[in-house]
Amino acid sequence: MRASHLLSNVGALGSLGAQAAAQIREQAATPIAEIERSIRTAWLPLQLDIELTDAIETAVGRERMRELAREAIAVSAEGPLLGPFVRALHAVGLSPHAAFRVAPKAWKGVYRYCGELEVERTGEREVTITQREAPAEILESDSYAHGIAAAFEGVVLIAGGREPRASMERVAVHRRIRYLCAWR
Repeated sequence: MRASHLLSNVGALGSLGAQAAAQIREQAATPIAEIERSIRTAWLPLQLDIELTDAIETAVGRERMRELAREAIAVSAEGPLLGPFVRALHAVGLSPHAAFRVAPKAWKGVYRYCGELEVERTGEREVTITQREAPAEILESDSYAHGIAAAFEGVVLIAGGREPRASMERVAVHRRIRYLCAWR
């Protein structure tokens, strides 16, 4: 996973409050130390973000973890990792459907060895995103899969959609996760 995205996730811990941030930093001390030692362009093991996400959910609960995931994708969208995708979308017309059309390429900029994304427009304000060849670490981590679903909600918000709702279904035998994302 790209270090710049992980560094943004660690940087966002302060928004959870001092007590929660301290608890997360204690529980995920080893992965956070490795993340903070890295250079922004490095590729880091996915497991570091999974451990961080698990610690966040333990400290603040699933809903607040999902809020943080939505916020983190917005921060990444302003930076050098995902910013070029967002600027390109502004040039052709920013909308949730347009954003999800470029999501598979953006995914490859953030994740390595984490499968491929396929996006299907399933309604006027709805898409189905299928992550094929999902690694076992994601399939086994409920909090991480929910964090990805929340990041897709963040994509909707960045692209001007309102009230996003994303759910997910894992099919471990096929190494696939299907996310349904709808908005107003």
